[in-house]
Amino acid sequence: MRKKERAISDKQQSFVDYYCTTANYNASEAYRMANYSQVGADANAHRMMVKDSIKQAILNKQAELRAKSGFKVEDVHKLYDRAYLKAEEKAQTGSMVGAATGIARLYGMDKDAGKPSIAVINVISYAGAGGVQSPPKVIDKLSKEIEDG
Repeated sequence: MRKKERAISDKQQSFVDYYCTTANYNASEAYRMANYSQVGADANAHRMMVKDSIKQAILNKQAELRAKSGFKVEDVHKLYDRAYLKAEEKAQTGSMVGAATGIARLYGMDKDAGKPSIAVINVISYAGAGGVQSPPKVIDKLSKEIEDG
């Protein structure tokens, strides 16, 4: 049975609003800004953050802010593309990797990191001096290793 979503109090909503805006995702700061007790703010802010109702309210607030801004994933992708090209122009490989990683994260591709995966190799016959030739033996060997696991 699914838990019923609880409404949060006005004070908790204030915490969520500050957390997503003025406090810049700092839970302790948002807790203080929402006029909760200063004593134990860090521990109490943490307790607040693990509540499902607060987590959902934060997700809702983030969606609301994204909708208001009109800023979409495609816009962020374009920014990363520009950053990548600028880094490439200046031969800054670290910045190139950072931009490429950012793009991967936009599309959830970083969530596969560290998990076993299947490699796919597309093998194409090529024309050499002696006409169309079969792929080199090394590719055959790699294909067999992949099949064998």
